[in-house]
Amino acid sequence: DLASPITLGKSTVAGNNNSFKGCFSCQRCTNICPVVRSYDNPSEALGLLPHQIMFSLGIGNVDLAMGSQMIWSCSTCYLCQEHCPNQVELCDIFYNLKNDAINKIEAGANS
Repeated sequence: DLASPITLGKSTVAGNNNSFKGCFSCQRCTNICPVVRSYDNPSEALGLLPHQIMFSLGIGNVDLAMGSQMIWSCSTCYLCQEHCPNQVELCDIFYNLKNDAINKIEAGANS
């Protein structure tokens, strides 16, 4: 299908939410985010910004996305999802990434 976005790697996010594949980095999510806007230097404070997290998932770097402070700082106001032109489910993906990170930490602690 020529209309589908091209991804460079295989990414699976918990719950099989692959809506990040629709992201084309318009940055509306980042621009509308009240958490991002609350910092003078959001990249320094949050690591990856919302659109960058979607991009990292698109190239298959789930660990990079999982390590971003942004997923933990998200206020779950859902403004990013409401304003996304491609219905990328950012908040839901952030929840999944947090759950994956916790599971990974617990698995490491139990081994």
